[in-house]
Amino acid sequence: MMSEEKKVKGVVDLVFLLDSTGSMQECIDGLKANIKLFFQRLTTRDEHNQVPVREWRAKVVGFRDYDDNPLNWLVDNPFTTQVEELYGQLDGLVATGGGDIPESLLDALYAVVEQEETPAGALPDPQCWRFRREAARAVIAFTDAPFKPVIHAPFGRGGTVDDVINRIMEKRVLLTVVTPYRYLDEHDRVREFDEMHVLAEADKAEYLPLKDAHGETLSLASFARDHEVITRLLTKLAKTLSKSVETQVL
Repeated sequence: MMSEEKKVKGVVDLVFLLDSTGSMQECIDGLKANIKLFFQRLTTRDEHNQVPVREWRAKVVGFRDYDDNPLNWLVDNPFTTQVEELYGQLDGLVATGGGDIPESLLDALYAVVEQEETPAGALPDPQCWRFRREAARAVIAFTDAPFKPVIHAPFGRGGTVDDVINRIMEKRVLLTVVTPYRYLDEHDRVREFDEMHVLAEADKAEYLPLKDAHGETLSLASFARDHEVITRLLTKLAKTLSKSVETQVL
């Protein structure tokens, strides 16, 4: 007899992946000021009086340019179920470095996606993802720079965006990337984040470029200072994540 398919609903491990180079401090501070709102939205009862996310763990991971500081480019933290501990993790991120424009987002995504998972049936390890069939996995990345096209960190050296997309889909990670709508390149030319659209081709991935009310680019610093805008984005992220937090047991 075929075993009955099971579904795990409303359980998620969530990583806030933050570019921690010099221009990102206001964004980091803005997230700290509003992160409690995000989790309130994430766990608010829906129109059917059900709580979309009944159990969550989250952590903050910061990344800088691997080539600038290969020993300390990634700032990792354990998963926690306490918003106050996330405040502390955000406090521990100090935005610094990042001289050239492209940053090591691909390296950071690869590192996060490839982190070990807790064995099936074991108590969740705060240093690992939960077992894949026991929780959804989600990453929300914030950056104001394009990514370097090739991974430089040893664990994925030589990998490209296609390799990262493959790993994201294989590990069934729900990815959301938030950037300004446009940026200035090294020649002060206005560019759009075309490569982020490529990254968003991963299954269940989404790219959210920030625009103001007039359709112009909104910097992450301006986003972080504008309570109405950050509230709207965090509410959208919470709703999207709530609808997606379901993993299929195979």
